[in-house]
Amino acid sequence: MQGWLVYSPEGYARNRWFADRILDMAAGSGAPLELRIVPADGLPPLDRPPDFVVMRAIRPELSAALEARGVRVFNNAVTSRIANDKWETFRLAREMGVPVMPTARFLWPDRPPLAFPYVLKSLDGHGGGEVFLVRDEDGLAEAVASVGKRDFIAQPLCDEPGVDVRVYVLDGRVLAAVRRRSRADFRSNFSLGGSAEVVDVDTWQLDAVQRLHGRLEFFFAGVDFIRHGGRWTLNEIEDVVGTRMLYAAAGIDAASAFVSALGNNLPFAPVL
Repeated sequence: MQGWLVYSPEGYARNRWFADRILDMAAGSGAPLELRIVPADGLPPLDRPPDFVVMRAIRPELSAALEARGVRVFNNAVTSRIANDKWETFRLAREMGVPVMPTARFLWPDRPPLAFPYVLKSLDGHGGGEVFLVRDEDGLAEAVASVGKRDFIAQPLCDEPGVDVRVYVLDGRVLAAVRRRSRADFRSNFSLGGSAEVVDVDTWQLDAVQRLHGRLEFFFAGVDFIRHGGRWTLNEIEDVVGTRMLYAAAGIDAASAFVSALGNNLPFAPVL
């Protein structure tokens, strides 16, 4: 049995330590992983596909092409498509009755039907990038120009900006919940300088996570919640979720947990 560990060039450069640790641990498991670096566009040769793929690049079309050839992909193509499109995430949450911020989609140079200030997001940004608090027309034009895209969503600013909770889900169970906080930015991302601490999972958060997992069946993901209107509200689902907070705040060896859980889904027992 042979698998691929798929990264984009920039993703591997940024997360090389984690990627190499997964490769090392899988090497002795009976189902080794081969590192595949894929560009942002186009498909690699798939005439001899692997038995399974660990997808750590945001490539929904590649995931779908692999699944069409009978390859199991972690995370699956449906998760990749929806979680990496903020409008589709909003549509899914609304369909399922999971509370989410009021959201308007628009194509620049049209304007969203919201009063300033509001939060502007590109559909496919991640890690806190391409998210802006716009206060006026000049700020809106500047934000749009900085990302060079036309397709956006806009949302009111939540009641408690700079604070959120990420619930890490691995193989259908909660691995940890981490509260992120920033005193300098309305975004709470750890990678942008926010602090992080482990917290208990709220009952409502757990219910929302279980319902979303039941629909998408993601293998390893982060489900992010913000506070608005006195309750937790779904913010995003992170498909290629980062692991730094698991190591730094929770003391969890994410690579070890990942390979162990992978072994429960494939016909081999990993050697840890």
